[in-house]
Amino acid sequence: MTTQDNFHKYEELSTFLKGQGYNDTQIHQIISQVQEYEVDMRIDSIMDSIGNGQLDLEAVIGEALKRMEE
Repeated sequence: MTTQDNFHKYEELSTFLKGQGYNDTQIHQIISQVQEYEVDMRIDSIMDSIGNGQLDLEAVIGEALKRMEE
């Protein structure tokens, strides 16, 4: 994801932080931290989905291996 993509994805947060008096360097660091939390939340969500049967891990594995053969 490019810096420009990040700006658009987090434009509202960036605007809010600017309004709170944070500088661009601080905003960049804050957004980087938010992105780390997002990744962790996605992983937790995926693992929860596998655990409760909403996501078929065997199907995901099969699809991934099938794509390797293409």
